[in-house]
Amino acid sequence: MSNDSTGSPRRLSAMGIGCWSFLWGLAEATVFFIIPDVLLSGIAIRCTKTSLKACVFALAGALVGGVCMFIWGQQDVKSAHRLLEKIPAINAEMIDTVNEQIREDGQLAFFMGPILGRPYKIYAVNAGSQQMDLAAFLLVSIPARMIRFVLLAILSGMTARQLLKRFSEKQVIFMHVTFCCVIYSLYFYHFGL
Repeated sequence: MSNDSTGSPRRLSAMGIGCWSFLWGLAEATVFFIIPDVLLSGIAIRCTKTSLKACVFALAGALVGGVCMFIWGQQDVKSAHRLLEKIPAINAEMIDTVNEQIREDGQLAFFMGPILGRPYKIYAVNAGSQQMDLAAFLLVSIPARMIRFVLLAILSGMTARQLLKRFSEKQVIFMHVTFCCVIYSLYFYHFGL
């Protein structure tokens, strides 16, 4: 593929980033256990602006996955809970805690999930099982997911710019991968596999 002045290779790259971000958001909102933040912060190492665009695609994927889990929770919460319990770092106690949190705090609970390390997919299933209005679920999901995505992209971009003054891009990427591995090791140690 030639490098022409229309920028098509770059456009394909942007399309690829958008597709990967969408798919990662969708997967994590359903069955995958690694949050899109890993991808988004990795993109921010090269370009914060591209990472911010990727946040929109990750959000879109998360919303599609969230709606699927929400509907499953409405239709058959027991089978949805059985699937959730098979996902690493999710157990019946966490599912029950989120269910109670939604019952007590309503939509505010969705903003606490990321802070407490509780996956969005659990909130989606339990919101559906509690017959939350789908439009309300979507409206609260947008800021609850996007705030974290955008803050992480901006902070990762700022950190990368500082690190790139001292280290090569490969070294910064290695630091990113190492950091993500350490964080997930601690997360799985705390919540279990």
